[in-house]
Amino acid sequence: NTSLRKLKTQFGSNEMAMLYMGQTAKVKNDFTKEELQEWYDKNREQYRIELQAKWQQLHISYSKHGGKAGAAKVLGEAIEKLRNGADFGEVCREFSDGPKAEAGGFWDWTKPDSLADSRVDRALFELPVGTISQPFETDSAYVLARVVERQEAGFTPFSEVEASIKSNLLQTARTDAASKVIDDLLTRSSIWTIFDKPGQPGIMTKPSS
Repeated sequence: NTSLRKLKTQFGSNEMAMLYMGQTAKVKNDFTKEELQEWYDKNREQYRIELQAKWQQLHISYSKHGGKAGAAKVLGEAIEKLRNGADFGEVCREFSDGPKAEAGGFWDWTKPDSLADSRVDRALFELPVGTISQPFETDSAYVLARVVERQEAGFTPFSEVEASIKSNLLQTARTDAASKVIDDLLTRSSIWTIFDKPGQPGIMTKPSS
């Protein structure tokens, strides 16, 4: 139930509405560095960085090697290769039987107190990056951990988010200005439908967003 004529009329009406909105809405189109800094300071928690680490794990289970003695022998072979300069990831692929063995023992960002063994957990945030831990004897396995990368706790610097803050504030300013124009039109306009009775005053309504 449409036609090219109706579409043309609708297009023209939309263009006129956009033109009116652009000429009427009073948009703040720029923000000073001081204003952006002030907004950042008030909303700093949005940019908090949590302490976390990426790491690798060499996991040698007792049960898969006939007990602790068998696992200790495999651990010794792995350590010997590491001492001779072998890549930790390659050693994990060869000797580890942990859930990430095929991926070189690599674990993605891990936060403090996320691991069952507190000693391994603590090592992730105490060892220098790139350093391999001492062997840990857990209830079920021998474990070596290596810190790949660590992100210290803090906040994303203002300089890194200044552009995005400005973009977001400009978008908010445009939206607020458009809403103000619509609210003003609604206070000065009578809106009615085909269901209103002849002579009945128009019903003031605000369109849903």
